[in-house]
Amino acid sequence: MELGYFSKNKYVGLTGFVVVNDMSHLTNYDSKFPLPPWQINTVKQVGPNQFQDTNTTVLHKTKVKVLKQMLWDVGISVYTGALLVEEIDTKSQFLINVNNFMTYPYWEDDIKKASKEGTLIAVYNGKGKTPVTSGKYTELKQATEVVVDGFDETTNVIMDLSQ
Repeated sequence: MELGYFSKNKYVGLTGFVVVNDMSHLTNYDSKFPLPPWQINTVKQVGPNQFQDTNTTVLHKTKVKVLKQMLWDVGISVYTGALLVEEIDTKSQFLINVNNFMTYPYWEDDIKKASKEGTLIAVYNGKGKTPVTSGKYTELKQATEVVVDGFDETTNVIMDLSQ
């Protein structure tokens, strides 16, 4: 581990997935997904504790193994930084933002259970309860790509990304 990085072995050796995750701080479609939403930018190191997106992408749900972590604690067990990962199928290695790594394949569960794990992306199938955007019921076309911010007993709480 490089000096200054979180030294507890938290991610190294884990197998998981590169995912679009934690989009709550973004406000519109273009800033959320400048690429189709099922792709994630890799990152490169540009300073001792700084990483920046590259123009190289990897598909959402790509299975990877973590080889190295470059993380630092920003307080209350919240970490920022990057992970060096190796794609399981191709053995190619690249850096990803730590927020784009998940060991849990949420897409294998129903939306209610999956949304308990955090913000996620989904394709609206037109079934179920009426979705909500900004606290108001909204009509969505089938196959609209959405961010699911949570779920309650009356509605799926989502944000429509087509606008």
